[in-house]
Amino acid sequence: MGEADRPAAAQLAVPGAVGHCHRCVVAVLLPRAAVGAGEQVVPVDKLSVVLAVVFGLVFMGEKPSLSLLIGGVLIVAGAVVIALF
Repeated sequence: MGEADRPAAAQLAVPGAVGHCHRCVVAVLLPRAAVGAGEQVVPVDKLSVVLAVVFGLVFMGEKPSLSLLIGGVLIVAGAVVIALF
């Protein structure tokens, strides 16, 4: 395995940081969901997917594709609809 094949430290740290942030969000929001405040929990939970996409684009060098952008817009739109209605 050559030097070019080894992942950079940032490539290993970013997924770990995103996962840790998601766990923290779930730990904070899960009690609210248990008492029936799902309309407040779901939009925040869905933002973790958007943050993962943003981190992938910014830190991991992912190339944005049409399906990625359409999916991101649909997730954000769904979270907004749930939050407003």
